[in-house]
Amino acid sequence: MFLIRTAFWLTLVILLIPVSGHDGSSGEAAGPEISPVDAFEAARHTVSDLAGFCDRNPDTCRTGSAVVRVLGQKAQAGALMVYEYLAEASEDGSGRQDVRHAVDTLSLEDRHVPWRGPGGES
Repeated sequence: MFLIRTAFWLTLVILLIPVSGHDGSSGEAAGPEISPVDAFEAARHTVSDLAGFCDRNPDTCRTGSAVVRVLGQKAQAGALMVYEYLAEASEDGSGRQDVRHAVDTLSLEDRHVPWRGPGGES
């Protein structure tokens, strides 16, 4: 029900945004003009109609509630799995890599490169 109401109100807000034509005029496309009062009245009637949906369709509401409950449980289980994985990675240190061992790793032979002149000549 929350998603339906949210979608409805977002649609209403989008309808209230003024539109300008490609030529710069602020005219609407060919169609009926909708005033903010008309839009509000339509919104009020729609919300009151949606409020009675579960009274008219109790089985549908029961099924929808069960689906939302299962989705919530799955989301919680997934979040718990991610949390445990991240906590485990931070405890054993696998999430961090020590970069100090990678500093100054060139041997003396690696640092002693013979000079090569232009064109690869020695």
